[in-house]
Amino acid sequence: MNFLDRCVQGWKKRLSPTSVRTYLTHLGKIKNLAYQKGLISEPFIRRDEWKVKSGGSIKIVETVKSEDFKEAIVRIGDIYDLQAMYFYLLMFCLRGFYQGDIVTMHLHASNLVDADRDGTLHLDKKEKKYIKHQRSKTGELMEVRMDLEPIFSLIYTLRDTVRFTHGQRINMKTGEPFKKGKDVYSNDELKGWIFSYDLNDTKTHKNVWDVYQKRIKELLGKPFKTARKTFESYALKLKVSQDIRFKLLGHANPTIKAHYQDWEWEELKEQVDEAHLEVLKEYKAKELLKALNLKAKSLKI
Repeated sequence: MNFLDRCVQGWKKRLSPTSVRTYLTHLGKIKNLAYQKGLISEPFIRRDEWKVKSGGSIKIVETVKSEDFKEAIVRIGDIYDLQAMYFYLLMFCLRGFYQGDIVTMHLHASNLVDADRDGTLHLDKKEKKYIKHQRSKTGELMEVRMDLEPIFSLIYTLRDTVRFTHGQRINMKTGEPFKKGKDVYSNDELKGWIFSYDLNDTKTHKNVWDVYQKRIKELLGKPFKTARKTFESYALKLKVSQDIRFKLLGHANPTIKAHYQDWEWEELKEQVDEAHLEVLKEYKAKELLKALNLKAKSLKI
């Protein structure tokens, strides 16, 4: 029970009351099933201290308008600020990826041509290139076009800056590497386009992203997770249909496939790709990347 207490107290600090209640409900069902099967000695019993207050006010969806993003570029002070902004833009362009998704997205890429000797991957212009990402929350498959501008350029721009801040440094006199913490930069793009580490290593994951989370909150006033809501808001602004929005964001909707025949499914995917591109254009993602690159030059990075 002490373990559950710690879990609930942690949830209450970082999750909404609704999410905490949902977690407890699911946990209770699992524990009660185990109790019924004789696997554990007592059923699930809610404790008074686990109660959370119901929110009486309407929750405002936090988003970052492209104008706000552009204004924040002026406030970038160093390379970590710059990287945080690059990461936010990439998460938006990838239809709301989170930090862990950025680390593992290389595992789900398809249709890439073979890498050069130095590990650089290239796009074959003849075919569309996708990241086939399955959302952990809903189990829904998101087939995300990665060859739409400025996604691939953004990935490699980030890779170059992260190599500078996280790559192994060499002592010019001895030719030996400097001693430093755990190496998280990916030298081999097949093992990670930007970072390469085990997501189960929660300490390393936290160390990598805490600095960026802090910087993005200072620059935009919003955390990384709002990139997903921002993408959805721009899709709504463009009046993208609900079915297409659900596919764009990986929302669970079992009725979608029921509404489309097999021969219509590819057409639906085409509409999703078109909507993705339109959202990127509406957000002026290419222009924002150019503005970030200009800022990088002014920082002499």
